[in-house]
Amino acid sequence: MKRLSILFVITSFFLSSQAIAITTNELLTKYGKNTVRDFILKASPDQSVTILYNGGLFIKHGRVSANYITTESVNNDFKRLGISPEQVEASIKEQKQKENDKQKDDLAWQQRNALEAKPEYDKKTIHKPEKTITGYGVVSQSTKNVSKSDLKRSLKEFAKRKYPNNTKMQDYIYRKQVTAYNYIITVKDSEIKEFSKRKYPHDYAMQKYIYDKQLSAKNYMSSVSDQNIKTKAVRKYPYDYFMQKYIYDKLAY
Repeated sequence: MKRLSILFVITSFFLSSQAIAITTNELLTKYGKNTVRDFILKASPDQSVTILYNGGLFIKHGRVSANYITTESVNNDFKRLGISPEQVEASIKEQKQKENDKQKDDLAWQQRNALEAKPEYDKKTIHKPEKTITGYGVVSQSTKNVSKSDLKRSLKEFAKRKYPNNTKMQDYIYRKQVTAYNYIITVKDSEIKEFSKRKYPHDYAMQKYIYDKQLSAKNYMSSVSDQNIKTKAVRKYPYDYFMQKYIYDKLAY
């Protein structure tokens, strides 16, 4: 699942020669060799990375020194993994956003903890789910015989796996998942809703995050004026509005 999340943008063809994209050298300068190397390691099935040593390129496993990472070695990795600097930049940006969101979550929990607020669960908070939730949060296709107890148990197990040794954080994650679940079952855009579920089938908070981000980008793309650039962006990422917006902005500005 982690690798699929990291490779969320690696789903289609490269941009045409007319596209204005970030170069590998610019990527290394902007984000640093360590960040790019770590991305390659996570994206690689065998956690390998190319290094430049004594004028030759070699494949090494594990976290090698950034001193051996060069534009040439990174280009070799991009080629063998079938990705582009532009896709890597988009993925790095999303990962940084996730880290920022986690920091906000941790801060919110610390504030709650400082107030010594006891978790209270409103029985009316959890709405009747639209699909059955079983096991570890897997959404099945059945819509019958759904109980609030099944939903609670699934979300509590999810929270426990996140923070197995911290009951207060488990309570916080549980409440956050409940809120996100109640939100997701009421949203109107079924296309984006299914997209977010495919990205994070077990995490309702991330489904909500992806849904909101995609919906905002979809609305943005419906308002853009340059149809030629829009066509290129849609052709590049037909199902991902966030990446369409990313491509459009790169080409338009």
